[in-house]
Amino acid sequence: MDILTFEKNVIQVYIMGEEMFK
Repeated sequence: MDILTFEKNVIQVYIMGEEMFK
């Protein structure tokens, strides 16, 4: 797995977490 894919996944999880905790 390359860094860009990992970074994209982290950003997606972060956004999902933000949505959940609103």
